[in-house]
Amino acid sequence: MKNILILGAGKSSLVLIKYLSNLSENFNFKIKVAALDVSYFLNNPLNNVLPIVLNINNMNQLNKNIIDSYLVVSMLPSSMHFKIAKTCSNIGKNLITASYLTPEIKKLNAEFLRKNTFLLMEMGLDPGIDHMSAMKIIDKLESNYDIKSFESYTGGLLTPNSKSYNPWNYKFTWNSKNVVLAGSQGATYLENNKEVKLSYDEIFNKINLIEIPELGFFEGYANRDSIKYIDIYNFKKIKTIFRGTLRNRGFCSAWDLFIKLGLTDDKIFVQKPYNMTYNNFLKSKVLTKDKGEIKELLSSKFNIKKNSLEMRCLDWLELFSDKLIRIKRGTYADVLENILCKKWKMKKNETDRVIMLHRFKYFKNKKLKNLMSYFYMDGKNQTETAMAHSVGLPIGIFIKLFLMNKVNLKGIHLPIKKEIYNPILNELNSLGINFKEINY
Repeated sequence: MKNILILGAGKSSLVLIKYLSNLSENFNFKIKVAALDVSYFLNNPLNNVLPIVLNINNMNQLNKNIIDSYLVVSMLPSSMHFKIAKTCSNIGKNLITASYLTPEIKKLNAEFLRKNTFLLMEMGLDPGIDHMSAMKIIDKLESNYDIKSFESYTGGLLTPNSKSYNPWNYKFTWNSKNVVLAGSQGATYLENNKEVKLSYDEIFNKINLIEIPELGFFEGYANRDSIKYIDIYNFKKIKTIFRGTLRNRGFCSAWDLFIKLGLTDDKIFVQKPYNMTYNNFLKSKVLTKDKGEIKELLSSKFNIKKNSLEMRCLDWLELFSDKLIRIKRGTYADVLENILCKKWKMKKNETDRVIMLHRFKYFKNKKLKNLMSYFYMDGKNQTETAMAHSVGLPIGIFIKLFLMNKVNLKGIHLPIKKEIYNPILNELNSLGINFKEINY
């Protein structure tokens, strides 16, 4: 019996593991779930699923489990993927992840080829379903028409019925540290043939207002480097390309205030945070030497009104209070994440929503046409979330295709080939991730 090794048992893993468990008898494999905390799977046993306590830094233990596996899936944080990819390339094991392909990992391509194995990356929601759904349209349009503009947005949000009073209209539905550090690398995109570069300080105050049928209006902010997708998607005459993240209206201006205050800094450590109050943390970086009431200082320094949405967002997080932080050590980003986790943790009666939107402009018979493609999906509960479905299912479906010998990959790949995206999108459609297209 073959072993499929799943590294990581976090929020996005459960749906994938259940999907594979349902396939395991027919395809004769076991699923080893390896993480520091596998208590969920010990308490909720699944068919042919074996939980293993594994410290990723224990190389002997990691190597042994990889050697014993037919296929490895890493659901670990992105910072760990080079280590996993390097190990798999050395040993000669196939690997799948949902994270971005980095230049460092890309250099391992020759070794994967030499070992006659593959590494498939960017196989989740975003990146992942965004690639596959976009490429299906691009391949269809590029053969007949000139695509001039492409925009793509994805958001992990709350369902509207989950919004008890919460001026942010947001809670954590995936990795909290990634949310806190979003945009910290800056962003680049192409607009009317002009390259636009945004610094971290600019990203959240330069937003696009996006209307999505059935759902209403959202804010879209630029996500990383959009220009590299000109080559990845093989655009020939593109003039505008923009990849962004969706948030509910009002979020970005409030988050921008955190950035201006320096509270998302992940390099500088907070001095003695354990006995620091929320109030003092809020003013610790840029308002330290100023005397006076914190709301007055914020109002005058950043030109925001005391009853503004930004102030209400800070107040809802209790940042004007004398509540104690109570963590012994951490950067400003660590402390902020700790504070947010207490308020942005989803309640039992709350569910999440994933939204994805593509917008194309292209010429047909010398006339400019517009095409919109979108989907949204609501989670079932706190464990089987929309985020877990949309991250885990593409990986699971690909594994099924691989076991059926319907795909043959060697080296490093993204899911942009028809033999990958067509069958995966077809099955996703049957599982509730179905795109609607509108021409206008």
